[in-house]
Amino acid sequence: MKTHSYYGAIALIFALATAVRIIAIPYFGDGLNGNPVDIYYVDREAARLILELKDPYLYSNYTNQIGGIVTFAYLPLVPVYYAPFVLIGADIRYGNILADLIITAALYFIGKSSSRTTSSRSPVLFSGSLAYAVLPTSIWLSAVTGSNMMIGSMFLIVALAFLLEGNHYILSSIFLGLALATNQFMVLVFPLVALYCFRNRQLKPLLTTILVSGAIVLPFFLYSPSRFAYDVLLFQFERPLQSNGLFSLYGLLYATTGFKIGTLYRLIVFLVPAAFSTFLFSKTKTMMLVGIAVVSALGAFLLPVDGFWSYFLLPMTMICALVPAVLTKSPHSEQASSRSSKSGE
Repeated sequence: MKTHSYYGAIALIFALATAVRIIAIPYFGDGLNGNPVDIYYVDREAARLILELKDPYLYSNYTNQIGGIVTFAYLPLVPVYYAPFVLIGADIRYGNILADLIITAALYFIGKSSSRTTSSRSPVLFSGSLAYAVLPTSIWLSAVTGSNMMIGSMFLIVALAFLLEGNHYILSSIFLGLALATNQFMVLVFPLVALYCFRNRQLKPLLTTILVSGAIVLPFFLYSPSRFAYDVLLFQFERPLQSNGLFSLYGLLYATTGFKIGTLYRLIVFLVPAAFSTFLFSKTKTMMLVGIAVVSALGAFLLPVDGFWSYFLLPMTMICALVPAVLTKSPHSEQASSRSSKSGE
């Protein structure tokens, strides 16, 4: 791939990702038909409280677009991330778009690490970035509904890019710590990344991750332990089932049989396949990407009462990350890999 074509492809993907999202805001997320959704208004208000040096977990007067009371059920780095956009008077969905662009860029480097092509400028390496740039779910959540699901995914994908492409364990651990302080689903996939690092005899980065996330989360927890614990953990397990939250085990069972499966049983149903997947998929770079997709999808479906389709953004993002590996997987490449392995023995 020629140099000018290489940089042209990068520019085109970024322009496409930016354009479709910016256009979607006024056309589909204009405040009508429930878009943006509750999360948008809650995140914006929580960011304002952060700017006023107030604890967002101590306030229960969050209101949505129709004046209903809404719980702030997200980890503290979400309003911290949005605070600069609120400070300058910008729509916080531009923060989502920035996160999407960073994910788009990071997916290229993950593609380099997981694909079997030997050319660093192969068009295949851009396939994951392109897939995410035009992913309808990503576009809708970031620019229309105003979800915050892509913020945690951004930190995780950057962490994986540092880890898989360059073995930059410390930089990766810092961004992984930021991910853990942003989205609850990141806690579910952390054991898988941790086991991958453990298999590669890298323990210090894991301590760095815990310290980074703890430095962000602990002040909020210690300031209001009961409110924090309920809002970010118990709320998702105990909240009433909503009509649009049926994408979960709880929602489907209740809708079809009227049976309410308890929190403990949902935890058990999740932990068994999640533990198996964590052990199975933590051996290689590509397998770890598969494992993150599997575990995050299991968590999104099995754990919450309300299963919203936005919860599946992370698994979809990981599928985009796997596109280069899938496209370069062929019998020829498998044979070449096998010969290379044997010659090294």
